[in-house]
Amino acid sequence: MRRITTLAVVVVTVLSVVITGVVSAASKKAVNMNIDQKESSAAVAASKGTRNLEKALEEAGNNRCQLEAALKAVNPKHRKAMEFLIVNMAKDDLVSLKKDYLVDDVEYAYKARKTMPWGKDVPEDLFLNDVLPYSNLTERRDNWRKDFYDRFSVMVKDCKTMEDAVQKLNVEVFKTFNVQYHATKCRKPNQSPYESIEIGYASCSSLSILITDACRAVGIPSRVVGVLCWDGKPENHCWSEVWTHEWRYIGAGEPNNLDTAWFTDRVSKIDPTKPEYAVFAISFKRTDTCFPPAWRYSVRDVYAENVTDFYIHRRSVKFDLVNGDGKSFKAKVALKLGGKTVAQDTVDGSRDFIIAGGQTYDAEITDPKTSETVTKKVTVPNKDNETVYLSLWRG
Repeated sequence: MRRITTLAVVVVTVLSVVITGVVSAASKKAVNMNIDQKESSAAVAASKGTRNLEKALEEAGNNRCQLEAALKAVNPKHRKAMEFLIVNMAKDDLVSLKKDYLVDDVEYAYKARKTMPWGKDVPEDLFLNDVLPYSNLTERRDNWRKDFYDRFSVMVKDCKTMEDAVQKLNVEVFKTFNVQYHATKCRKPNQSPYESIEIGYASCSSLSILITDACRAVGIPSRVVGVLCWDGKPENHCWSEVWTHEWRYIGAGEPNNLDTAWFTDRVSKIDPTKPEYAVFAISFKRTDTCFPPAWRYSVRDVYAENVTDFYIHRRSVKFDLVNGDGKSFKAKVALKLGGKTVAQDTVDGSRDFIIAGGQTYDAEITDPKTSETVTKKVTVPNKDNETVYLSLWRG
C-alpha cells in the first residue's frame, strides 16, 4: 500500500533541498514552487558552527541546572553519551528536557547494548547517533525508552540476528499497539509514539518514528529516512533504515524482507542531478545539512545526510580476505565513508556487504589475534557481482 503524507497547504514549499541551503531558481521552477528566494534559503540552511558542551549549557538558559544534574546523575562510564545528547540536541530540547528523562534514555540505551546479543557488534559512532537518541524529527518527546525496552526485548530475545529482530518488530510492534497507516485519520504528520498509539492511526512519518524507536529500544541502530518529493510531484514519504552490520531499509509496518518496499523501484530511479529529489537520512548529530519537515518547513535543526547514492547505486559487493600466500584469513572489517561507519562485521574469509557502488571507502582490517588494524583505501566499482580483495599487508 502506498503511504504518502499529504499536506495541501505547505508541502509544495519544502520540495527543494540543497546541501548548501541555497535553492536555485531552476530547482524552484522544476517543482513549481512560488516562494521567496531568501525565505526558502533560510528554511533549509543548517545551523552553522560546532557546538561544544559549554555552549549548549549556555543555550539551555534556566534549564541548565537540569542538564548539569543529568551529567552528574548518569553512570560515569556513560557521561560521554550524555554529553553527546546535550551537545547535539535541538534548542527546544535544551530548554525543556529534564534530568530524569535524559538519565532514563541513556541508561536504558546502555542496558540494551549490554543485554541484547548484538549489542557488542554495534560500532560506537552508530550507537551514539542511531541507538541513543530519544527523537527523530519534531515529534513530541515521549519517555518511551524503558517501556519499549521492557516490551520488545522480550519479544526479540530468541532472535539470533538483528535482521530477524527487525522483521519481527516490523510486524509485531504495529499489532501490539494496533496502529495503522491513514493519511487523514491521524491528527498530525509528526506524531510521537504514544500519540500514534492513542488514536491508532499514523502517517508514514509517524509510523517510521514508531518502528525506529522500537528498534533503538533493543539496541539496533535505526534512523528515519525521507524524500521531500517524488520526481517533481508534491508527494513526500518517510521510511526507516536499520543497521544490521550494514544499512538496510524497511517500509514501516510492511511485512516484507529487508530492502523490499512499495517504493523500492521508485527510489532507485531518483535523478541524482536534481537535489530537490534527494534521499536524506536523519542524523541526531549536527551536520551541515538539514531536513525541513513538510509540516514545518522553517525548522533548521533536524539534521541529515544525503544517502541518495545508497539507493541509486546500491550494490552487493563481495569482500575476500586473502593474504600474500593466497590463504584466506579471519578479521574484523569496517568500511567507513566520510569518517562514518557504513558496514562492519567479523569476516571469516569472505562476506558480501550491501553498500553504495562508485565510492571510495576506508577499509579497516583488524587482526583478531594481535588487534593490529590496517587501514586501506578501497574504491568499490559501480556494478554488480564485483569482488574486493583485502589483506593485512600494509601498502
